[in-house]
Amino acid sequence: MYASNDWMCPTNLIPLTRYIATRFRSFLIALRKSPCIPGWFCAISVLSLRFDGIKRIRSCPSCKPRKRKMAQMWVDSLNGMVGRNDLRLLTLLPWKPYLGRFSRLTGEGRQWCPLCLEEDLQSRTPVYERLIWSMRWVGHCPRHRCRLAERCPECDYQQAGELSPLQSCGFCSRCQGWLGTEHPDPVFDRQTADGDYEVWAAQSLADLVAHPPASTLPRTGNPASRVIDRGIARFFDGNAAAFCEHIGISKTCPTYWRCAGAPNAAVLMAISYCLQISVRDLLTGKDVFSGSCLPPLPPILLRTNLRPVARRRNWNDVRQFLTEVANGTRYYGSLTSAAESIHLSPSQAYARFADLCRQIAEALRETRREVVRTAREQRKDRLDKAIRIEAARMISTGQYPSVDRLITYAKQHGLGADKPADRSCIRHAQLGALAGAPGSGRRRRNNAAPDG
Repeated sequence: MYASNDWMCPTNLIPLTRYIATRFRSFLIALRKSPCIPGWFCAISVLSLRFDGIKRIRSCPSCKPRKRKMAQMWVDSLNGMVGRNDLRLLTLLPWKPYLGRFSRLTGEGRQWCPLCLEEDLQSRTPVYERLIWSMRWVGHCPRHRCRLAERCPECDYQQAGELSPLQSCGFCSRCQGWLGTEHPDPVFDRQTADGDYEVWAAQSLADLVAHPPASTLPRTGNPASRVIDRGIARFFDGNAAAFCEHIGISKTCPTYWRCAGAPNAAVLMAISYCLQISVRDLLTGKDVFSGSCLPPLPPILLRTNLRPVARRRNWNDVRQFLTEVANGTRYYGSLTSAAESIHLSPSQAYARFADLCRQIAEALRETRREVVRTAREQRKDRLDKAIRIEAARMISTGQYPSVDRLITYAKQHGLGADKPADRSCIRHAQLGALAGAPGSGRRRRNNAAPDG
């Protein structure tokens, strides 16, 4: 066995004090390749995590630590493994009290700056991938002002964001080619609205991950709502409706933010750019406005659907549609899928047609129960038929078809298990096979060899 100091990872395995923080995935990859910790120990420690005590995590690719329970469990596990207490800085966990429930700032794919990777290689420092590269709305490097790459320069494979057993920091997960050889595109043109927004977004999010909040205590109130109110008073003369129309959101959003909510990620970025305030200052409640006038919203934000488009509905048609679903004329797997098929939310359907929605829910539950019953009966029939055939074969060879032997046969062929229901079915099929066999079952058992 390894002593505690024998497998302890050195604290300087990955630098955590640079301007742009390391990705948590890069630290995990470097930890797996470190000679200080066996790979199997790292895998067991991470893959043995439980989500809410119910679902066991079996696959690394499905685990994307961001800022919620999954990230906290990964951080707690690896902190104890390597003897550190600052790995939460490699995720968005420090900003969890300030971000809304649906504020997803990280993206799915893997992108990188070839110049940053080449600098790591030339300076002989550990090659690592920056946390800023995993952010949505970040398409260029805030340091070198060049576009981030997404495809391997050797095999042109578009890198995925999940973990891979062959993945290494700075190398392709397919051909293992070096990712720092590509010549990136030139800097963005800040004279265009889209270029100015992308440069601003990269710098603002880089500032966010580089300066996590010092306090880990839950925040009181919503600091962002106070900054938004002051921005509305400064740029819109206190007209919240004009502000919401300019951003493209519902007029009720400011009231919701004042109560307890928080803007989602897309709205947060739009507000931050509109008010010319960094995302970090907006979240922490510092009204440090850098501009004196409103900049025009770039087309990339205007193309973003910040809220659903209002639709004029014929509620009589909706009632007729829900009635057909309740009667079984139209079939949907759930009320949500039925409502979404006509671009309606379930809450809207319940608000106007509560009785119909309850009928649909009960009808769908009964349909699901019937499907389960049918599947159970079909499985029982297959098990009974297979056991009768196997029992007849055993009788023909002079072997007594005991229940234990038949259960073993069923388990080997994936027909059943050693459960009371399956055992009862197997016993019934055994008796039927013995009754249909020539001669007495008792005499055959007396003449047959014991089960042993």
